[in-house]
Amino acid sequence: MQREAARDGYEALRNAAGLYLDEGRTVLRVRGGRARQSLHGLLSNDIASLEEGQAVYSFALTPKGRPLADPRVIDLGDELWLDVAVVSVQPLREHLDVYLPPRFAQVSVIEGITRASLIGPSWVKALAQLDPGAAAEAEGAPCLTVIGISLAGSGELTAVTRAPEEGAGIDVYLPKERRRPTVDAIRRAIEAVGGATVGSDAFEPWRIELGIPVFGHDISADNLVQETGLTERTVSFQKGCYTGQEVVARIYYRGHVNRHLRGLSFSAETPPEHSAPIYLGQREVGQVTSCTLSPRLGLIGLGYVRREVAPGTALALAPDAETICQVVELPFTVT
Repeated sequence: MQREAARDGYEALRNAAGLYLDEGRTVLRVRGGRARQSLHGLLSNDIASLEEGQAVYSFALTPKGRPLADPRVIDLGDELWLDVAVVSVQPLREHLDVYLPPRFAQVSVIEGITRASLIGPSWVKALAQLDPGAAAEAEGAPCLTVIGISLAGSGELTAVTRAPEEGAGIDVYLPKERRRPTVDAIRRAIEAVGGATVGSDAFEPWRIELGIPVFGHDISADNLVQETGLTERTVSFQKGCYTGQEVVARIYYRGHVNRHLRGLSFSAETPPEHSAPIYLGQREVGQVTSCTLSPRLGLIGLGYVRREVAPGTALALAPDAETICQVVELPFTVT
């Protein structure tokens, strides 16, 4: 029964519409007269040029260019929201306490907020069941556009259209006090277009197939920005200085990183542990960061592999052991 539900959720994400409650993300609110300018000097992307109703991906980095968080920065006019991984909230708050003077901006966690992701090719049709006007606005809007959704009994909710790289759809931010009735309304809407509610057992294979890294699993302070494959979306090379900029710029203009995030296709039945090393002959050439069972592709994962190891290379989980996985370009494809 559980396996059938997981497959239904997976197929909904691919072919209809799925509702995924992302408990791994939360939102920080940043307010103040110099909030935008201050964040511009701390984050890797161009925050100063953001306009109300726009959002952008970014990294918050240590002075040595290591990721502390991967915020989606949302401009709501009188305040900025940072949509971040829950595991990064404490280190990010500590970082902001050091580098963001309270007289310029104040930071707080929006307690209990939930990101409800409406994802799949029929997401606009599902949204139209909830708010036809919002659906019409969202359908023609660029990705990372703020959309207001009005629901009876829930008032107006803030939502942001997703970028194609993270799957077509929209993320709706649900305050704690409105979560239950709103989730029920979204569930009815997606079921009306042939969709389903999605759990992590369905979301994981879908996001790994797309090559979507999760902060805390696939991205951490052990990485460099260019290793993640997210540089184009998260870094501005025209904005000037920000914390960690020197390292990112030096790699971009003068060098390279030694490893990259890649897909891994496993022949084994048992998933390897997180951070399990992978070998080419006797040489360790990478490590596994995520692994799951895909209904279409079998056991697949993400991991960091040395840049000289080309897609198609067969690797093992122990030195000189039997081949157990193959390096795959992202996103995964099926012929």
